[in-house]
Formats: sequence, C-alpha cells, structure tokens
Amino acid sequence: MPRSLRYLFLFLAGGGLIFFLLMLFGYRLVTRSLPTVAGVIHISGLDRPVSVYRDDTHIPHILAKTESDLFFAQGFVAAQNRFFQMDFNRRLAAGRLFELFGPASSKTDSLMQTVGIIRSVERLRSALDPETEFMFGAYTQGVNAFLNTHADRLPMEFKLMNDAPESWRIEDCLAVQALYVWLKDASWRMRPLLGAVAEKAGVAQARILFPGMNTDGLSPRTVKTIADTLIIKRLESVFGEGFIPPVPGDDLACVVRGRRMVSGYPVLATRPGFAPIQPALWYEVHLCGGGIDAAGFSLPGFPGILHGHNHRVAWTHVHRHGFSLSGWTVLPKTQYRILHAGDVRQAAGAVGKYPESSIRFLFADTSGNIWPTPQGSWDWSIISSERSGTYAERTLDRLLGQRERLSAQDLQTLSGNRFSAFAGDVREAIHRVFGAVSDRDSAAGAALRKLLSWDLSYRPGSSEAVLFAAFIENCFSELWGGLLGETLLTAYARLGDIPLRALDDALGDTVNSESVGTAWLEAVEKLRRRLGPDMDAWSWGAYRRLIFHHPIRFHPLLTRVYQLGPFVAGGSGETVEGPGHAWNRADRITACPSGRLIIDMATRLGVSVLPTGQGGQPLDPHYGDQIQRFLSIRFHPNLTDTSRILHSGWEHLTLISEDDHVKKRRNPRYPAI
Repeated sequence: MPRSLRYLFLFLAGGGLIFFLLMLFGYRLVTRSLPTVAGVIHISGLDRPVSVYRDDTHIPHILAKTESDLFFAQGFVAAQNRFFQMDFNRRLAAGRLFELFGPASSKTDSLMQTVGIIRSVERLRSALDPETEFMFGAYTQGVNAFLNTHADRLPMEFKLMNDAPESWRIEDCLAVQALYVWLKDASWRMRPLLGAVAEKAGVAQARILFPGMNTDGLSPRTVKTIADTLIIKRLESVFGEGFIPPVPGDDLACVVRGRRMVSGYPVLATRPGFAPIQPALWYEVHLCGGGIDAAGFSLPGFPGILHGHNHRVAWTHVHRHGFSLSGWTVLPKTQYRILHAGDVRQAAGAVGKYPESSIRFLFADTSGNIWPTPQGSWDWSIISSERSGTYAERTLDRLLGQRERLSAQDLQTLSGNRFSAFAGDVREAIHRVFGAVSDRDSAAGAALRKLLSWDLSYRPGSSEAVLFAAFIENCFSELWGGLLGETLLTAYARLGDIPLRALDDALGDTVNSESVGTAWLEAVEKLRRRLGPDMDAWSWGAYRRLIFHHPIRFHPLLTRVYQLGPFVAGGSGETVEGPGHAWNRADRITACPSGRLIIDMATRLGVSVLPTGQGGQPLDPHYGDQIQRFLSIRFHPNLTDTSRILHSGWEHLTLISEDDHVKKRRNPRYPAI
C-alpha cells in the first residue's frame, strides 16, 4: 500500500475512533443522569428501609413502614425523575428564570415578581399546622437526599446551562403548588381584557362579548379602573417568551352515584386541563406506608396526591376562574387530611373550611356517597372551569343520561367523545345564512352541503371539522377583528367557551348575515389554496397538530431533542375529549388534558393515562411512552394490591439509611430542610 494511502487510512481510522469515543462519552454523560430504578441506594434521613417498585409505565409504588419515610421517599423518587421540572417551576414562581435563560425570560420574571407568589408563600410557611409541616418537611428531606447522592449526576439541563441548583425548601413545595393554581386561573388574563374591550368597543359590546361573566359593576365610569390595553400587550409579550402558557386549559370532572352504575358503587372521572408541556404536568405515584395507602396524580415538588384515591375515598378538583393569593392555600392545608379520609364526610369537611378558594372538589366513597350531592333527582355531578355550563359539560350530561346503567368502561369510552354541541347549535344558523350560497358558488356550495351532513364529531380524519374550524376563525375576524384590533382579538379568542357563546348569539342575528357569509366564502377559498381543491383529502388531524413543548428551546437542535411531536389529535376545546385551540387560530393546539383518571369504588382501583409519560429526560424510555395510548383514549390499570406488587417482578429499588459512622463523615451539600 502506498505510504500516502496508509496515512490516509490511519487518519480516517483514528478520526472514526475519536468520533466513536466522543459519541460514547456523550451518551454516557447523558444516560448517567437517568434514575436508578433497581438495586440499593444508601441515603441519610430514613428510619427504616423503603422499597420502590416501578411498574410497566414506571409508576413508582413506594412501600414504607412509616409516614415519615413514605413522604421522604416520595420526594426522593420525584426528584429522580423530575428534578429539573421542579427546579424550573420554583424559579418561575419566584421570577428567577434569568438564572437559567438570561434576558430571554426578562418579561416573565418581571411579571412573576409583581404577582408576588413568594411573598404569600413566606406568610403561609410560618402558619403551617403540625401535620402539614411534618409532611412537607419529610418530602423536602427526600429531595435533598437525592441532591446529595446525585450532585454529579443531575439532569442534562443543568449541564447545558452551566448551573447548579440550590437545596430544596418547604417554601419551594408551597411555591410550586401556588404557581400551578395561579397558572390554572383565567381571571388575571380575563379581567383586564374585559376592561380593555369595554374601553375600546363600549360597555354594551363588552357585555355581549362576555356572556355569563359578572359585569354588573361595569359602566363607563368604572371601565377606567380595570381597562389597560398596555397590560394586555405586556401579557402577550410574556406569553411570547414561551415560559407561561397563554391559556390555562379547562378542567372537566364528574362523579356518578352507585345506583346508576352496573356495579352499584360510585365512579369518579376527571381530566384536568393544561398547556401541552413536557415533561407531563403530573407524576403518577402509589404511596403505601403508615396509615396511608393512596394512588393517583402528584404534582412534582409537592407532597401527596392531588387527584386520586385511597381504599375508601376518591377525590379530584377543578379550578374555577377567580384566583386569590389567599384561596390557593386549600391544597397544602387539606392534603394530609384527604389522604387519611375514611369517607366523603371527612374529605368534604377538610375542604369545606375554605369557601373562598377557587378550587372545587368532587368526592366518592365505598359506602356509595358522592359530593357535592346532585340536585333534584340527578344521579351525577359535573363540574368544570366555567361557572356556567360549558359545551363539554352539556355533552357529557347528555351522554350520561342516555344510558340506564353505566360501567367504568363506559366512562372510559365517554372520555374520548368528540361531539361538538357548539357546532350543533350553530348549524341551523349556518344553513339559514348560507341558503343562497350554493346557487352562486359551486365550491362554496359543495362545502356547505358537506358541512351540513357532518356528524359533528372532531375525528382526526374529518374534513368537515376543518371546514367548520376555518369558518369559525374567519367569523372572529369578520365580526370582531375591526372592532377589537389584532391584540385584543387574539387574547379574546383564547377564552374557552365565553367567545363561543358570544359567537353563537351573533350567528343568530340577521344583522351579521353579510359578514358571516363573507367569512364562509373566504374560509373555503383559503382552505382550497392551502390544502388543495379535493375537500375529501382534508383532515382535521393534518390541519391541527399537537406538540408538547419543553422549556429548553433556545437552540433548534435541542428543541428537537426535548419537545415531542407533532402528533395527530382529534377533539376540540368544546368537546369532552378536549384538545383545544384559540378560536381565531385553529391550527395550533394550545391546551389539552394534562391526564385522564377514572376511579371505580367497586374495585377501589383507578385507570389512568398521561399525555406523554413518567420520564423527565429525553433518553428515558418512559419520556413519551404513553403518547399513543393518550391519543387513542386508552388507559393503563393502577395496581395497589401490595401482595401482588411484591410478586410482580417489576424493577425494585431499595432505599436504605446510611450507617451512623457514614453519616458523621459526610458533609452534605444540601441540608435536610
């Protein structure tokens, strides 16, 4: 072989070897931060050994002897999977994202410092009762035990941003939960918008555009006190940074009496809403130890279970619009008592002390009781984020009433219902307004006939759903674009059912017939230009995609690594299934169920699904392993039988307290509390 070729061969071989070693090093660097799920970990702070079994979806089943060790282990395990998410949320609550993202978060930080969540947290911290202090203290010790044993194996996000997290505090638990409640509320988005609309379009028009909202105190004199278009523009700039979702996502939950169920026992079903984020909002967990045996959705960074059940009681809650920094304290103050509740009376008694809260609860127990008690002869209670009935509530109420007896499986099926009561309401108005369209425009006429034959279901393959959504988009622009302007219209179109009810009324008014007709013709033409002339080839799933966004998106390559999607999704914001969009921009999903959970008190078991998965890091095999199950409305069972868990063959991690002499040698970087 000529010397030059030999040198070239050696150079290429050496380069290939170096590249391979770099890839191997990078892979090792990333994967070493993944959670340890089997074997033994020695940590400080435990009284007795704790077993953690992870099932096929990686739900941790934590088996402890004492409640102190149980909450300690919950904090440790949550940090194993979701610590960057926990740290991100506490910094967001405090207005300290600049520590991670620099000037890219300046507007968000300014808003959060103005809101003052941390000031409220500090006041609550000094007033915690002993039970809550005990629970939060043990959880905090567990988080810091993780930080002490994994200081060199923290999630990759910290390495990417060259940052080291602070120790976890009880105040951080409270801040994470307060942030969640604040983000779930729409009133801080809605009230300045109401004032700005009244100032620009007049008080009478504001009342028309906000049906069902309390506008009794609204007058030309009082508008100035709440109207500030600059606030709306400032909020839009905050939303543009991408750290705070522009919509909270609507909650929907129901509880059905046992006499309506085939089993004779109540069933509770819930689908809390949120923005499509990654990692998932919730972390599923089973807690068993001391006097507690409960399972369900936990909030990473906050101890206990916010949606779930023990062996006697099931619970969930929804967030009504109307947040106050005093009302959010209901969750930390009642969590310990709900975990121990023996019946509906005890659970309802714990939350009944806080009537000022915007959070509303549903309970069911094994004795057949449900709360709140249905009115009249009804056998179920349905609640959502709106104070008056939403279109999704109306649909669910109708579906529940169609059957004499229901099963838990029926509730699973109903949770994926894609029927639009709103579309049904406006179809007659559409027919009346567009009766002459088909005579003068063949494309618009064919589209009209197609729409009028629609089954009103937002199936992923539906072309009619695309037509309807594009028409609604144009209606917003035609009817209110000139009146409100782009900024106010964009903010208004995100308000869930409120603008839909206003549009429903507007479509029934003959004064608007010309504008509505124009909206239809332009919608058909726009779709033909964008999707092609073959209407049968249009599909709702291709028109509107679902993307789960991660806070790390300051580089296109990292965005592709951390975010999940796009995915094809059915449903709409006014349907029971849920994934919603701004009504003037249907191609972007802005809210979706943050999880689905159904609890059957006959079996004392739940079935559930998260939008993405339990994992918190991209190379974790459970980072997005539930996506297809979520999109197809399938559930996984939640086993709580301890004897079956012990013999399950699942991955088994044992947490053992260090020996005393080891404890004395160590100088932990992160204090216990």
